[in-house]
Amino acid sequence: MITFGIDPGMTGGIVGISDGGNLIFACAADDKSGGYCRAGQIDAKAIRGYLDFAAQSGPIRIVIEQ
Repeated sequence: MITFGIDPGMTGGIVGISDGGNLIFACAADDKSGGYCRAGQIDAKAIRGYLDFAAQSGPIRIVIEQ
């Protein structure tokens, strides 16, 4: 299982960690090459794309900062 931590803010990020604690994925919201913040707006479809891709390998857990 991959656990995703999401800080959904404009300067937030997403990180995916395996059960063994290995980093699987990391992305800053404002990363020009693959972030999910575009033109000052959160791109929810981009976030969904990351999660859908990871879910192809099995179950995922998502933790979102409040």
